[in-house]
Formats: sequence, structure tokens, C-alpha cells
Amino acid sequence: MKIVELQKHDNATSNIEQLLCLLLFYYIEKEQPMFGKVAIKSGFLDLLLDCYQISEHNLLLTKFLIRVVVRLVRLSPIVAAISWIKLKVNIDNQLLHKDTSLRLWSIRYIASLVKILESNQEHQNLLKFIKPIDFIAKLYILSFDQCLLIKYSSIKLLCYFVISNSNKKMYRSLVYMGIIGVFLDILKNSQLSASVDAAIFPILLALLKLIKSSSRFSLIFIHSDGIKVILNLLNCPVEKIAISILLIINYISNYSAYHANKVVMLENNTFVKLVDMKYKIKSKYTENFMYKTVYNLFIKCTELDVLQDFFYSCRDPDITGRTELSTHLSRVKLTEATLRRSCDRFGVPALGTM
Repeated sequence: MKIVELQKHDNATSNIEQLLCLLLFYYIEKEQPMFGKVAIKSGFLDLLLDCYQISEHNLLLTKFLIRVVVRLVRLSPIVAAISWIKLKVNIDNQLLHKDTSLRLWSIRYIASLVKILESNQEHQNLLKFIKPIDFIAKLYILSFDQCLLIKYSSIKLLCYFVISNSNKKMYRSLVYMGIIGVFLDILKNSQLSASVDAAIFPILLALLKLIKSSSRFSLIFIHSDGIKVILNLLNCPVEKIAISILLIINYISNYSAYHANKVVMLENNTFVKLVDMKYKIKSKYTENFMYKTVYNLFIKCTELDVLQDFFYSCRDPDITGRTELSTHLSRVKLTEATLRRSCDRFGVPALGTM
């Protein structure tokens, strides 16, 4: 079949062509690694990509072809690179196509492309030609798709782009679009079921990357009820999720006392929920990291009422026995008393009475 002949099919594709495509898909479905090399050397790949570029008039053929291309991309990084050069515009146009299957496979194409190039050290430099910022707006729109497969596939791809890049412009674009709220909504509404569980860890890592990059983003996270949402995830005794949550709280509290105070004030019993983690996750590493997080948050916090309530009600000797914590509490008490005396002296109402 020549390309010139295919171009003559303005509104239809022959049954033979569709049958050949189905047979080809059947063989590639088995993902034989050698097929990628054969496709390149025989010239079949070029023919396939050329057919794809002019198949927009035939939705059925396009859907078959994109599945074939995705299978080939998963077999060879060279195929991935060649296909990207030819199909970038087509894939970009199909991300918001009205056909659900085509939207889904367009996302899978990008995900497969990134995965195969990243896993092959010889071709990792090709990743720089894939600019995530070109896709984030459409992927963000797809994160609201009614099809759950498309929704979570686009979310995981957005998470990957956030985790694997340090592009400040991309971060700002995503945050101002409202990606933090989207991530938190998924975490909030998830029941930790099998279909959603795979998205939770990437979302936590993406949130961690955004929080590390800017104190402003961390405040957006806090005021979006982020602390409450992630602490509720501690009901699921999964170690990697717990460690991700501890890292997020650590990075937020390290910015300033203001950030630390927000962490403990906007969510009741933050300290208690963190300490209770050691009873849910039986891991010495997680327990040690939990104590480190609690100590760090306590030292940064200057809210006297919160510190006193936690310290004096806590029955954990690893906390009450720490000299630096009791010293910090005494220092905060002294500062509070000094402030009250100054307020009384100048006739200014004390905080909490205004």
C-alpha cells in the first residue's frame, strides 16, 4: 500500500487496510522486542507514521494506528524519538478529541514515550525535546474528565512532569491554574481503593516538589486544607505515604515560625496525629523520622496554647523527656509574658482579647 494510494481515500478506508492494521496490532500486542528494530529497518515505521498523519478523516483507523504506535514506542527508544518528531502535532490535537478512546491513548502515548526514553541511558538526552509545558494546560483540563481512566492517567502524567522537572515557569502555571486544589480533591475523595491508590503516592511527591520550590506554594497548600487532607491519609498504614507526609510537614515548618504555626493551628491535634503514627506503622525508620518531624515542628512553633496542650498531655517519654523541647516551651512562655507586660504598660489589648 503506497501513501499516494492511501491519500485517495478521502472519506473511507478499505476493509483490507483495516484488517491489516488489526493483524499488525495483534502481533505487536505481544510486545516482541525485535519488532521495533524490524519496523525501522524495513521502512514500516515511516509508512505507519505517514499513514497516521493522514488518517484523521477515519477515526477507526486512527484509533488502531495510535495503539500500534504506542506498542512500538514501548519496545524501542529510537521508535519513540522518531515517532515524536512526526506525531507531536497530531497527538497535541488529539488530547482534547471528542472520542474518549483517542484521548486516553494520546495520554498513554506521551506516558510511554517519556518512560521508555527515561529508562534508556543512551537516549535520556532526547527527553529535553519533550517540553511538558506544551501539554500541561490540556492535561490539566483532562484531569476533570468524566472518564476515570483519563482523569487519573492525566493526573499521574502531570505528577511525573512536576517530579522530574524543576521548571519554575511550569510550576507557576500549574499552581495558578489550581493544580494543588485538584491534587487535594483527589486525596480527599479517595477511599484508598485499588483504582486510586496508584495515584496517591505520585500526588504526594508532586506536592512535595511544589512545596520545596516556594514558600508561597506551601501557604497555598496550607490554606487549601492541605494539612488536614494529608493527615487523614495516615489512617492508611502505608510507609511510603507516611514518609511523604512527614517530608511535606518538615519542609513547610522549615520556612518560618509563621508556617509552622499555620500547620498546628489550621488542623486540630496535628502533633497527636503525628505521634499516633508509630502505633499504625511498625517501622523503626518511620518512627524515628516521625519524632524528628515532631521535634522540628515543636521548635519552630510559637503558639503557646498549642505547645502547652500537647506537651503536658503527652505520655510519650521520648517527647516529654527532651530537654530542648521543654527549654523552647519555657522560652515561648517568657516571650509571651514579656509581650503581655509590654501591652499592659502601653495600654494595648493583649492578643486574643481584641
